[in-house]
Amino acid sequence: MQTNFKATHYCLLVLNVLLGMHLENSVVAQDAALEVQFLSERDVHANVQDRLPGGNGFCSGCLLPSHKLEVDKKTRGIKNIVIIADIKSRNGNSLPSSKYTLSISKCNIYEPEIIVTAGDKLCLNNLDPIAYDIHIAFFKNASFEQRVPPNSSIEIEIQNSEPGAILVSSSSHPWITANLHVLPHRFAAVSDAEGRIEIRNLPEKLMKFKVFHARALDASNEVHTARIDANGSTVRPLPLELNLARGLNDLGSIVLPSSEFQKDAF
Repeated sequence: MQTNFKATHYCLLVLNVLLGMHLENSVVAQDAALEVQFLSERDVHANVQDRLPGGNGFCSGCLLPSHKLEVDKKTRGIKNIVIIADIKSRNGNSLPSSKYTLSISKCNIYEPEIIVTAGDKLCLNNLDPIAYDIHIAFFKNASFEQRVPPNSSIEIEIQNSEPGAILVSSSSHPWITANLHVLPHRFAAVSDAEGRIEIRNLPEKLMKFKVFHARALDASNEVHTARIDANGSTVRPLPLELNLARGLNDLGSIVLPSSEFQKDAF
């Protein structure tokens, strides 16, 4: 009886090992890539940025952040569009941590959209000879409010993903703002000056991607419609639902209607 018990126990152990190997090998391959370009429906006039008036010490004459859509003159590509895969968790897969450096220079943050993953470190790097009081209004992480001394940096370890964009601001310099996206995955990106986005190492499966912009009309900054046919005449709802295949998945150009943005964004 004891021998049979040991044999049965051994068989169960072997079965568990084989099952674990099968599950590990059945993980969806991440060999897909996504490319897309987001375009403005109409041309946007040259965006002239204001400068801080005198009397602001070191910051006098520094450029103020723009609240207009940044649209490339040649391509009509929209800068700082954020695209995020609609995934709520990592599905048990651990991710290596990394460090993202957010620099404050010449009295401003020039990266208004920041994407990090839960477990990453965010380095606030002050390149100026003055201090900045920085506040990050986390929901799922400990709220951050601290002075970053001149020509120095502070690291924040972000433990948990956040349900939406988190505002980075400065009480001492109120024009300094940025949106921090803390995700449970790395399937996200921000468009460049020509509106182009590229995401690599995506799983080969059906995925949804939400589209955001800080000047979108929606309260959550999400864009809900797009023109995605050849001549841009057919309006289709977002998020994008894509059956990703191995290799490059090039969506070409997607036109975002002006009605999706606040009126003063143009």
